[in-house]
Amino acid sequence: MSALTISSVSYLNSLPFSFGLEKSGLMPEFNLLLDAPAQSIKRFLDHQVDIGLVPVAALNEIEGYNIVGDFCIGANGPVHSVMLFSDVELSQIEEITLDYQSKTSNLLLQYLIQNFWKINPKLSKGEAGYEQDISGKKAGLVIGDRALEMSGKFNYVYDLAGEWMDFTKLPFVFACWVAKEGLDQSIIKTFNDSLNWGMNNLNELIESLVDNNIVDLNKSELIQYFTKQVSYNFNRDKRIGLERFTDFLKQVKLGAINV
Repeated sequence: MSALTISSVSYLNSLPFSFGLEKSGLMPEFNLLLDAPAQSIKRFLDHQVDIGLVPVAALNEIEGYNIVGDFCIGANGPVHSVMLFSDVELSQIEEITLDYQSKTSNLLLQYLIQNFWKINPKLSKGEAGYEQDISGKKAGLVIGDRALEMSGKFNYVYDLAGEWMDFTKLPFVFACWVAKEGLDQSIIKTFNDSLNWGMNNLNELIESLVDNNIVDLNKSELIQYFTKQVSYNFNRDKRIGLERFTDFLKQVKLGAINV
């Protein structure tokens, strides 16, 4: 049997998953690829991986997928890593630059614009370094580790996961684990057990991150992030929230923007 290929995301929020896969010793031989969300989607669509951490905006594009396991990248409120930064309040924003790394976050932004905030800004596609152009009435959506690094730099900050919860009263799911059709159930169980091991050994992961200066956050901030801000259990409420968002995706197109 050839080695399993798994695609995860190269952000802080997915480190418990890759930690469990690499350190638990439970998985048979496998290759782990770490990508930006958009690349993770492409790998699955191109049949390059057996299991992928796939942003939920791509689910309607994938034929023959199977959501697996007990874990996801989700939030029960503010997540602090999917943020709209602005110098002015929502009603005064004239343009929002989208994040080139995440179609899911861009579509969540559009959901909030249309259904909750009731504003009508121009949406423009971001390129590397676009964060430097956020000023005046031009706001910017920033995700992942870059969003964490920009904390405290703008007068107005809107956490998209928190805004979703305020409006829908449901948690939000950013990405879930998807397996190709026909993958053996024993492999899927072992895979899920490896993720569970990572979640159960967060203290070891955090110690490693701090001791090796891998991130700028301190130990207490990492504990807060992994245990309070990101919510990993793919429970009933998250499945309901995911269904609500995917229903929206069936009805909307993000103009000519495909990020």
